[in-house]
Amino acid sequence: MLIRALALLICLQSVILFAQPGPGHISLPQKSKDCTPAEEKWWNDIRHNGDEISSLREQLNEVSRQRGNTKKVTNQLEARRNDLIALIKTGHDKKYNAPVDDTRIMILYSPRPQYSEEARQQKVQGTVQVEAEFQADGQIGKARVLRGIGHGLDEKALDAVRTVTFVPQIADGHFMASTHKIVVSFSLF
Repeated sequence: MLIRALALLICLQSVILFAQPGPGHISLPQKSKDCTPAEEKWWNDIRHNGDEISSLREQLNEVSRQRGNTKKVTNQLEARRNDLIALIKTGHDKKYNAPVDDTRIMILYSPRPQYSEEARQQKVQGTVQVEAEFQADGQIGKARVLRGIGHGLDEKALDAVRTVTFVPQIADGHFMASTHKIVVSFSLF
């Protein structure tokens, strides 16, 4: 019984960790450790990029609520995601240390999954559980469906997970890879 409770708690932590951030601004931590001026500038660039992603996420949510055209904001989010990945790579190449205390992975944006035509026609709703590697370079590595619902939604869940924008967990000043279970929800409005 105790083992089941612990396993459930671990699963819930993964789900909560991945949940789409709600309203409000998400900020990366400010510098809290000594570093070189170049490392400080690099970290501030990452923080600024994260702030832009958070603002665009809020803007996308507003455009979606108004049933407007989301393509422009989605393209901007993708560009900022690519910028963030490039910044992380620059820090790795220059052997920079993140000048902050150890942190858990921070999800900046998780896209709403698309529906497959088959699932839409059959009005399929439910959740798909995915396990994904959140790599130290800011990209999603391997991702696999642990529990699916079929009708093309398993593939759509994987597509959504592969485009999550995040800052990897940090340990001893280094970005670290981690694996998490993610629940992707599908519901028709």
